[in-house]
Amino acid sequence: MPAFTATSDKCSRKERRPANSGQSNSQRPLNWSPLKKVYHTIVPSLFAFLTTFSTSTPEPALPSLIEDFGINHTTAILSVSLYTIGLAIGPLFLVPLSETYGRRWIYVTASSSLVAFSAGAGAAHNFAAYLICRFFSGCLGSASIALGAGTISDLWPPGEERAVASLLFVACPFLAPSLGPLVGAYITNAHGGNWRWTQWILVFVGLPIWAMVLLMQETMAPQESHRFSRKMSANPILLPFRMLFSDWIIMALSMHTSFGYAIIFSFFSSFFYVLKNKYGFETREASLCFLGLIIGYFLAIMMFLVMEKTIVGSKRLTSEGRTTPERRLYSGIIGAVLLLVGELWYSLASHWASSWHVLASSGIFVGWGVLELFLSAMTYISHIYPPESVASAIAANGALRYSLGAAFPLFTVQMYEELGSPWASGIFALLSLLLMPIPWLLCKYGERLRRSIVSGLPCEEVPTTVSA
Repeated sequence: MPAFTATSDKCSRKERRPANSGQSNSQRPLNWSPLKKVYHTIVPSLFAFLTTFSTSTPEPALPSLIEDFGINHTTAILSVSLYTIGLAIGPLFLVPLSETYGRRWIYVTASSSLVAFSAGAGAAHNFAAYLICRFFSGCLGSASIALGAGTISDLWPPGEERAVASLLFVACPFLAPSLGPLVGAYITNAHGGNWRWTQWILVFVGLPIWAMVLLMQETMAPQESHRFSRKMSANPILLPFRMLFSDWIIMALSMHTSFGYAIIFSFFSSFFYVLKNKYGFETREASLCFLGLIIGYFLAIMMFLVMEKTIVGSKRLTSEGRTTPERRLYSGIIGAVLLLVGELWYSLASHWASSWHVLASSGIFVGWGVLELFLSAMTYISHIYPPESVASAIAANGALRYSLGAAFPLFTVQMYEELGSPWASGIFALLSLLLMPIPWLLCKYGERLRRSIVSGLPCEEVPTTVSA
């Protein structure tokens, strides 16, 4: 499913029913009251926070898992990796169904499943049962991550309001995994090293969010009666796969953002390894160093808001008083540079730095760069795709992103043990350098890509909804 900027003359001459047909103006989500729209933005953001918070919370409790179940470190890491694989798989099946049958019932099912399987994982008496509950908790709860992007497109028109709403939704899933190890370390220590509390805390946090989800209303408008919608509904599950492997824009952005996200997951393992072995930190002390990532996230948010207001949203920069979607990639160009700086800093500091402060500071640039990349990519996607396919575009991105996030922790520690901290971090820096031109290339050729794809499509695949 490619990006769209215009419809052909042949298509435009066809009579089509207006969007949201069958609904009065007041019933359409775009025309809801501001308070109602804010509520339906905050709840998916909190749900996405809970979903991603669960990815890294068990990380500090791995020694407890190893002792309790008699397993090795690589096997224990599966508690993180299988959950993350569930996050990659789930949206590919759940999100396209929401675009055909509605979003609310999937939100309710997903939030109920996440809380229930987290409770099951906390009560598990063998490692196999624990892993099964972790996988299904991630798989069925994963809809929140990609579904929220579609919900925001349902509620907010293209422009500054949608950008701010998207910022909130994107920031929550990034903030959560970095807080997970910190919360997991302290709650495990407070309960005598009992790993089960890393799951009970998810239940306690999840129940209020689940109650808020129950109060949500449907935001997905009835499907329009044109051929595009009928074709999309006929093959809803195939849409994210098609986007990931045939759309150059989605493919390129997914590669870059997925690598950045995987770097964050590798940090969870490598930080613990380096800080414990070089500086003699214990688990709680090491987890505090993840605050550098969080500082970087807030810097990314501030930069994004400033650029959205001054560069992207400036009407003086266009003759027609409208911005182009590719301007939303400017912050991604900066983010790519910051990510490379952070990786080089981490590589050098892990070998030469005598103070742990220097090493921990590298996380600021890594977090700043990764979130800047992701904010740029997600807002760009939400502005070039019609609302009825935004969630599938995000699901396609998430499939690759969480697959890499699941894989990287499985070999990070072994990589640092075999190569040493400077060389292992240097490899990640080299990959950052190779991927750095992607947002610049899309900024330069993105409009041409969108137009060439649209011109080659048969009429029935061109949607009526066009985003600025």
